[in-house]
Amino acid sequence: TRTQQDYYQCEKKPIAYFREFDCHRMEPRHISEYLNHRLEESKRRANLELTWFKNVFTNACGQGLFRGTNPTTDIMPFRQSREERKATRLRKRYVSDADYKAMYTVVPITGKVAMEIAYCTGLRPGDVLSLRREHIQADLLDIEENKTGHEYSKVISPRLHKALVMARDLPGQPFGGWIVRNRHGNKYTAQGWQANWKTW
Repeated sequence: TRTQQDYYQCEKKPIAYFREFDCHRMEPRHISEYLNHRLEESKRRANLELTWFKNVFTNACGQGLFRGTNPTTDIMPFRQSREERKATRLRKRYVSDADYKAMYTVVPITGKVAMEIAYCTGLRPGDVLSLRREHIQADLLDIEENKTGHEYSKVISPRLHKALVMARDLPGQPFGGWIVRNRHGNKYTAQGWQANWKTW
């Protein structure tokens, strides 16, 4: 969902920029000029918008809506310089065991369940919130990743089993089937979960 929202944001500036332009005359140089302009603001945003352009033209060519060859085929994403990569690495800070324990002690049971499931499975927050009771099969947890569409099963370790048992005591009636649920028994929205996490 977050990735989809990012791409919805990506369409605004290109559409405004090319509003009066006949897109059937679009050439790689037009897109490159636009992206160089966007590069002045943000390399990440320019790369996201390049992906948006590629998706649009790939679909348009595939459906016969664009005459000619795909103008995005040979346009490469912008790479970070060595200095930029080094600065990014320095900004990264991985969660230590002490950080994890500190957070675990202050969150309510809902946060504890979600943290342990995420830790034991490596799932993204959105995928943890999408887990349902029917995904638990004997000693396996069936998983479908929203972002990639990959489906697989994880063996339920003793630590994960403890978290799933703890989930039964969460507030809210479990009739909806969500493993991690809000006080009404419903699935958390991404915004609702993020708000709670920031508060904790």
